[in-house]
Order: sequence, then C-alpha cells, then structure tokens
Amino acid sequence: VFFLVFMFPLSSKLERIFLDPLQRIAMRGGTYALETTGIETYAEQNHIYIRDMNVERQDLTVAEASSGLNMLTIFTAMAVALVFLMPGALWEKIVIIASAIPIAIFVNVMRILVYGVLRYFNGAAADWFHDYGAAPFMMPLAMGILYLEYVVLRNLVIDERKAAPVPVYGFGPAVKAPRPTTPGPA
Repeated sequence: VFFLVFMFPLSSKLERIFLDPLQRIAMRGGTYALETTGIETYAEQNHIYIRDMNVERQDLTVAEASSGLNMLTIFTAMAVALVFLMPGALWEKIVIIASAIPIAIFVNVMRILVYGVLRYFNGAAADWFHDYGAAPFMMPLAMGILYLEYVVLRNLVIDERKAAPVPVYGFGPAVKAPRPTTPGPA
C-alpha cells in the first residue's frame, strides 16, 4: 500500500518546493562538471553558457523539465521497490532509500555533462542525445549505481552467525598439531 504513494502526482505547490532547488543544483553541478573538463563555462540564472570548438557561444538552458524531478520520483519508486524485494538488514534498506536522492541528482548532473560535452564537439549529436538518448542513459546509470551500492552494503558487514570460524594453526581444539614422524626402517 505504501508503494502506491508514487502513483499520485505532486501538487503544484509541493512541486515548486522541490523543482526550484533541484533546478539550481542541476545548473550548478552541470556548470562545475563542465568546467572540470576544461570547457569554457559560465552560468547565469538557469542558463549554462559554453564556447564550442568553433568558439561560438552555446546556451544550455536547464529548464524545469531538466531539473530531474521526474527522474527523481521514478528512481525513488524504483529504490523503494528494490528494498521491498531484496533481502537484508533494515539499516541497509534505509541507506538505499536515503541514497536515491543523491544518486538521482548525480545522474542528472552527468546527463548535463554529457549533453554539454556533445554540444561542445557536435551540435547534431547533442540534439539527438537531448531528444532521444538522455532518458535511456539516465535510468540504467542510476540503477547500476544503486546495484553497486547494494553489493557494497551486502559485503560491508559479515554476519557472524553465517561466518565459519577460521582455524589458527596450533590453537584451539579444531586444529591438532601434527605428530612428528620418525624415520623407520625402510
């Protein structure tokens, strides 16, 4: 029943509360990520400006649709579904649900980075990525990161009830010292 919460759309007031900060985070993160690649970048409000290979100014507008709110909602629902289906301790499940928001923001910034790099090198490829390639890029990347986190959490703590004791030579009743062999008649 709790999972059905994701079925209802956010109210416009609640959407505004999340949308504006996510748009700013995406714009700042995208600007920083593009700057780290060496592309000349600067930002104003919700616009990221770069100079492409031909030294022409390109405008990468981080619109409301690019804020990542839809992806965040869908990805959080996927994380909750994963938590319902996976075995594990309660603390692992809480960590996975709590990490859904930072992972979704990170993947959205990576989408802006890829779009900006493509815009720098080839405008047609950037337009294709923006229209058709971004959505198939984002969700597999986010789910891959979530799966990697799950694997790390599963191997982070060893359950003592399931772990076999490790014998140490010469100590404890499980291991006996070998008897010295004496050379006998051949």
